[in-house]
Amino acid sequence: MLYTNLYHLESALDLGQLLLEKSDVLVVCGRMDPRCVTAYRIAETLEKEYRQVQFCDMEFDHPELQSVRQLPEIETLKELPVAIYFKKGRIADATTDILTTPQLRALLDKNKLNKL
Repeated sequence: MLYTNLYHLESALDLGQLLLEKSDVLVVCGRMDPRCVTAYRIAETLEKEYRQVQFCDMEFDHPELQSVRQLPEIETLKELPVAIYFKKGRIADATTDILTTPQLRALLDKNKLNKL
């Protein structure tokens, strides 16, 4: 279990349902280690600026994430945390390693999101 203030995804079914309901979804996958915790905190902060985006977390080691980890856009990303941005149910972008506020903001802005 990840102890964050983000919306928690616990299964591939949860993710699939959310992608049907929301057009813009950012999932931060990781563990409860310092690098990942920093990314969760950044996502929590950006959640206030990008209200149209559903920010979520999911345990990287969770068996349910296996189907996501095998996607071509994700399988080459080896460092944690991994941030996956979905637009209209499809992966629009993904990034990995030590995530910073400017990196996540750039990922969102690159996909033509406006801050609210």
